[in-house]
Amino acid sequence: MTDLETALRNTLRERATDIDTVPVDFAHLASLDVLDRDQAHHLHRGRRTTWLIAASVVAVLAVAATVIGLGKMRSDHHVAPATERPSTPHASASPAPVQRSTCTATLPNAWRTALISGTSRFGAVSTMPLAVSPDGSAMLVARDYGSRRDVALVRGDAPARSVYSVPQPDQNQVVDASMDGGHAALDLDRLPRNANGVIPTARKVLLIDLSNGAIKQLDGVSDAEIAGAVEHKTINGSLLWNGHVYWNVKKTFASATSTIKDYDLATGETSVAGQGVGQAGSGAPTLLPTGVAFNYPQSQSVAVPRTVPTDLPAAATADVNRLVTDGTAYAWVTKDHKVMSWGPERNAITTVRLPRGVLPSLQAVGGGFVFFADEADVRQRNFVLDVRTGAVAALAEMQPFGYSATGVVVGYRFVGAVKESATAAARLDTRKLPELTC
Repeated sequence: MTDLETALRNTLRERATDIDTVPVDFAHLASLDVLDRDQAHHLHRGRRTTWLIAASVVAVLAVAATVIGLGKMRSDHHVAPATERPSTPHASASPAPVQRSTCTATLPNAWRTALISGTSRFGAVSTMPLAVSPDGSAMLVARDYGSRRDVALVRGDAPARSVYSVPQPDQNQVVDASMDGGHAALDLDRLPRNANGVIPTARKVLLIDLSNGAIKQLDGVSDAEIAGAVEHKTINGSLLWNGHVYWNVKKTFASATSTIKDYDLATGETSVAGQGVGQAGSGAPTLLPTGVAFNYPQSQSVAVPRTVPTDLPAAATADVNRLVTDGTAYAWVTKDHKVMSWGPERNAITTVRLPRGVLPSLQAVGGGFVFFADEADVRQRNFVLDVRTGAVAALAEMQPFGYSATGVVVGYRFVGAVKESATAAARLDTRKLPELTC
């Protein structure tokens, strides 16, 4: 017992005969937590009561503190008013992980209708998707008319708008592109029609302002360079992301090193971002869920990090070959072939155990839907999994999806009976599609 408490008790006993009532609920006071006790203490300090009643309240507080073991409160020289003490937020418990098994579902009619209405050649003989905007509202497609080729912008239900005409279409193609912030980056590759065994190499890196159609060449290999040197400069491809265009340049095709270029859209300046090292230099820059890599898939080292949610488990980013995202939802495959999923609207990690023998290869994710191919399936079918229900449905005649953004998934379909037939771009807005159920 402290000297202060002893003095208070003695004073209370001496003045007991002067006290008629003590307006304190003892049972309630004993049940108060620390913050309420401070509030009661300062509330009584502000009332016009006698010194004896105030002393009795202080003594009772000391006794109550002793009973419930709050020695620290007794020994403090100063107790801040309640308004000065920060409140302690109640930490919300993380949702428990969800475990699900799969069941076989029939693709709903709404999905079939969406696949049909979302598939088009956009007036050409054959069309392939090139890229989708981060918000999913637009995509770029490469169109082949047989005698000419171009790149078109498709936005919503508006007609496709040509943004680039391919020069010498029998010799050149655009097979890679990227979109971000109202701009597009295109790689014009030398890839002759019906050529076999030809490795496409970028002849030009082009930046297109989609608002006005302005085209700026960032780099290129001229015909004179190609004609004048057996081993000439090689460009490995480009990537537009987050206001920058990245691409790799090698002195020769077989060079073991390459220079990584960085064009800043905000400043209009080109700088050297680094050096790529590998068996044949760095490959084309690739945007992964964790950032930009320059020698993927030989190396998973990310050179320009991409922000991922803090709630995303480390296991998801440990193997980028197994991770896909649409920028919001994430999915990955464990080493024992389970499909894992995480999305901000679900928060909890969902684990889906597929039937024995299924070897899923994830292609894209759109919200709660995960698109995958079964590497063990001799028919090479593609499937869609609803991680919210565990339902799996086959996607007839659909080829691997390569692009997804904010719930929109883009792929392609063969429009003939064989794989060498013409193709059509396919766009699915999964945000407008019903869940899959068994």
